[in-house]
Amino acid sequence: MNINEEDQAIFENAHRLLDDVSDVVEGPQNFTVGFSFHADKKWIDSINVQGEKFEFLNNANHEHELTGKLMFDNVTKKDIPYTLIVLQGNKATKIKTKNSGWKSSIHVIAKRNATIEVPISIQWNPKDAEELTFFPIELTKSMEYQRYDGFNLSLIRLFVQNEKSMTLDPPMIEKQSFQIDSNFQERGLSLYPTPSLIDENHKPSKLIPKNNQFYVKSKVGGLHIAPIPYETNISLIWVDEDGNTRMVAKNIPIRKEKETIVPFELSLIESMSKHRKRQFIIVLSNRNRQILADAVALQQKRKMGLTTWQNVIEIYPVAK
Repeated sequence: MNINEEDQAIFENAHRLLDDVSDVVEGPQNFTVGFSFHADKKWIDSINVQGEKFEFLNNANHEHELTGKLMFDNVTKKDIPYTLIVLQGNKATKIKTKNSGWKSSIHVIAKRNATIEVPISIQWNPKDAEELTFFPIELTKSMEYQRYDGFNLSLIRLFVQNEKSMTLDPPMIEKQSFQIDSNFQERGLSLYPTPSLIDENHKPSKLIPKNNQFYVKSKVGGLHIAPIPYETNISLIWVDEDGNTRMVAKNIPIRKEKETIVPFELSLIESMSKHRKRQFIIVLSNRNRQILADAVALQQKRKMGLTTWQNVIEIYPVAK
């Protein structure tokens, strides 16, 4: 669904997201596009974590719609089209603007040298997952924007409190409490891992640029997860540009300082090879209340920093 003009506000020559980035990040010229979701104030809650606010959404009244504003900030000289998909837990949920009905996705154009705001409503099941994920897919044909390679930080994921109580089981906090060696970077480790594609023989997939598009030499057979300096679990979700989803794997253990290979089932490999839409694998650690437990463990000074993360990597077609 395309966004109508009356459903958005355009602020030309204004950069409401990237100007904030320039205040805290050295070299902000590297950031050319930005995306965020600002929930309406009625939903916003927070806890104090070592002097900083950890914000989440509170739906303890069990409402069936969440509301807020999407923001797209574009400092380039070209309009950038997006398709936005929103997930509750493992499944895409429906969204709508003021003048539209419920849709599985919306199409937004981030105007050149401007910030746009789009008020939206999100269909929500208060008895389902306590996790909200936004995935804006860039639709520009240029390979310059095809950056879904595991390094792209395009996903936004929020904890949504559906229950009246914030009580966490002590074992959940204990699992999030661990020490990380201070010299982990010197040993070539990253706090947040990078996923990469592998073929059916568990070899790195070779990307082939052709006609302004990426292809792979052979079928994608799984993911490689680079080592990290702590233990966690991850889930993988397949999603395409229309918002169709499929659970690929859940509770995959990541061992401390060990690389991880996640092979895909043959049925998924075959269906991906035949799929004609753009498709992606979303990688998530700390699901649902584990996101809150991560923050509470940091609040209690039982770890060095937050270790909740998410990645997305595109599944490219096989070159012919």
